[in-house]
Amino acid sequence: MPVLYSKNLPLLVQKRKLTDEEWQTLVRNRAELIADHLREYSTEPLGNMTFPGLGKRLSEMQPRLANPKFGLDTRGIFVGLQERPRSRHGNRVTLYGWGLDRNGKWLLIRLKVRFTIPFGHHHPTYHNHPELAVEQVAQSRINRLYPREAKDVWYELGRAANHFIESRRKAWAATENLNYNLVMEEEGVQATYRH
Repeated sequence: MPVLYSKNLPLLVQKRKLTDEEWQTLVRNRAELIADHLREYSTEPLGNMTFPGLGKRLSEMQPRLANPKFGLDTRGIFVGLQERPRSRHGNRVTLYGWGLDRNGKWLLIRLKVRFTIPFGHHHPTYHNHPELAVEQVAQSRINRLYPREAKDVWYELGRAANHFIESRRKAWAATENLNYNLVMEEEGVQATYRH
């Protein structure tokens, strides 16, 4: 039988709207809850991360890495944010995201992309080879950058964990089916070749 060890239940059962600070506590607790399992699950590489509006995965953009410690093969949970907060300078835009790597460490992700807006078009065309900066940070830094996004971070962590759980369920069902077939074959052999 499962053991309930979530630290979040006392906050979640209250009948009032949670504050930003309480959501940040929920994020911290949820990250701790799933961090122990991140190494066991098949997490996505950083190269599969997308940012809303870019239409490409990072690996397709062939970014220049500002910190070789975190390559496109770094695995974890990664979320590119919807253009907020961002900074724009001329024909460059800096997009931000966050990640939780397989070691349970928070990552701040910055993507500096050049773009052009072709004449007669309203949407920018983003150029390949942007600069990708990934740094390990304390959760408090993520909270300061995205104080109102803590609820979204909490949901994204849950969504990723549920994806891992469903993948495990499917793998277990396939394993049970394989086991059943092997047992049936062995019983058939034993019945046929019984001495």
